Amino acid sequence: MPLRIKYILSICLTVPFLFSVDAYPLEVGDIAKNFALRDKKGGIVTLGATIQNSKATVLKFVSVYCEACKKQTADVNRIADEYGNKGVEVMAVALANDQADVDRVVAQWQPRYSLLADPDKYTYYLYTVPKVPQYFIIDNSGI
Repeated sequence: MPLRIKYILSICLTVPFLFSVDAYPLEVGDIAKNFALRDKKGGIVTLGATIQNSKATVLKFVSVYCEACKKQTADVNRIADEYGNKGVEVMAVALANDQADVDRVVAQWQPRYSLLADPDKYTYYLYTVPKVPQYFIIDNSGI
């Protein structure tokens, strides 16, 4: 077998395994996919722990370059303020190059909820986020 064909065949057989994360769009009634991201202080925040410690979780996907995401921050702040003491946790995952991008956005947008950097875009792939802003409402059973 010629070397070129072997090379192409090896790529075709390898590439699917590189993207073997179970990624498919969530539908109503599906269990939320757990993920872990670092917060500003370097601590690990998992969706699973957030869900367990709240009655409901509002998961928001944003981009640091998204004007609509910025404009919606005030509304999401009101939700966090009004329902936070009733057991509703609001957290956002930011499509960003690094923590510095998120820090800049936090200073500008002033969210009163967690805004976590996802520089590897893992959670975006995991949740198959087609556009931002994107919201998921998750109950304490993970649905």
